[in-house]
Amino acid sequence: MKILTLFLIFIYKLSFSQQFLNGSFENNSLSDCDTLNISNQIYNSLLPDVIGIGPLQGLDLLTDSCSMQMNVPAIEGHFFSSLESGWDSINTTAISLKLSSALSEFNQYVISFYSKSIKNISQFYPIEIIVGYSDTETSFGVPIDTMGLPDTVWTKNFVYLNPAFDAQYITVMGLPGPSITLFSIIDNFSFDTTGLYLSNGNLQTDIVELFPNPCNDVLNIKLKNVSHVNIYNSLAEIESVSFAKTQNGYVSVDVNSLSSGIYFLQVITDDKLFIRKFIKI
Repeated sequence: MKILTLFLIFIYKLSFSQQFLNGSFENNSLSDCDTLNISNQIYNSLLPDVIGIGPLQGLDLLTDSCSMQMNVPAIEGHFFSSLESGWDSINTTAISLKLSSALSEFNQYVISFYSKSIKNISQFYPIEIIVGYSDTETSFGVPIDTMGLPDTVWTKNFVYLNPAFDAQYITVMGLPGPSITLFSIIDNFSFDTTGLYLSNGNLQTDIVELFPNPCNDVLNIKLKNVSHVNIYNSLAEIESVSFAKTQNGYVSVDVNSLSSGIYFLQVITDDKLFIRKFIKI
């Protein structure tokens, strides 16, 4: 039993040993706002571990002094990055962020990062980015999740992935929008293990209870202050489900539309993220 426990702890640490080589876009050689709309070549030379894979123009590497003009101060450090979302894929930019080691196939990971829109126009024009993973620095790879950005408010995002192959890069792209150019800014990418631990080979938490599990039509979550629920299949694809809070403050998820199989439930509260595995019968 002791050997098994040590082995599971080792696997857990191995699964979350990756780090972003530069998840905060820091480079002290830049000054002021002369980095707006720079080419991929210049951008890549300033950030060797963050590679621009979009068009030649549209990538930004912004400093605090730039953000002062736009009233968007950086979360921490001196720099953050901006992506252009044009009206088609040609005018949309993307980056790949290199990891210290490759993500292991079929392991579970949680990535967190901050994002916001530069201009207060998302009520008229939705601003969205998409996050993925790739085994090369020059291709976007496999999409994981899509999210909209709030108006000029830094928001912490959580992305769950279960890669289908060993991947060395996390990719981010601005989605094509309406017939105008929009910009989204991102900062502080990191791996997040808050609320997670490994028990008997499965991702679980000590305060989240699912019942019944296996389930047929409804899955109940015994956890209060839940703000959002996502369900992923074994290919890390998000499934469309609805959920509702019950009278006692817990959450009920309608899983009737899911096919039989193994799924991962992502539960987000005000300050934590939890992942549990369940079976649909």
